[in-house]
Amino acid sequence: MSAADERRHPTGRQVVVGLLVGVVLLGSGHVAAPEGVRKGPCAGANPAAQAAAKALDRCRWSDAERLLQPLIASQPDCGSVVLALARLRAARGEVAEAERLFSRATSIAPDDAVAHAHFAQYWLSRGQPARADYEAALALSLDPRCTEALVARGRLLSG
Repeated sequence: MSAADERRHPTGRQVVVGLLVGVVLLGSGHVAAPEGVRKGPCAGANPAAQAAAKALDRCRWSDAERLLQPLIASQPDCGSVVLALARLRAARGEVAEAERLFSRATSIAPDDAVAHAHFAQYWLSRGQPARADYEAALALSLDPRCTEALVARGRLLSG
């Protein structure tokens, strides 16, 4: 077999090595599945949800609402979308709706430290330190370096 044929027809070992490299890369998150292949409640929603979260961090409510609007109907079970919407409703003073959405976000994604941390900050803003402490402790148990949870814990300790 010539060198050109070897490049066109990989050996069994080359195929196995290529497959192993692909599995390792996919498992480590370095290679994303093609857009059409992604499944789950947040398929394709995370970039817009992250942009909405940044807008919320900057108190740009209209921008956050504009980014979230198309996701609300198309991704109602995506934790990051529900969390961003909860933060928006809380910022706008829609207390009952915000509380319902925070509770839903932490139910959808119970292992999301950021969701619990934002729920803790919400409870602090409502004058509920015991509930805030519970959510902050839960967030820190999930991720001890969660910035949002550390902020909530600091506010609890200073208050």
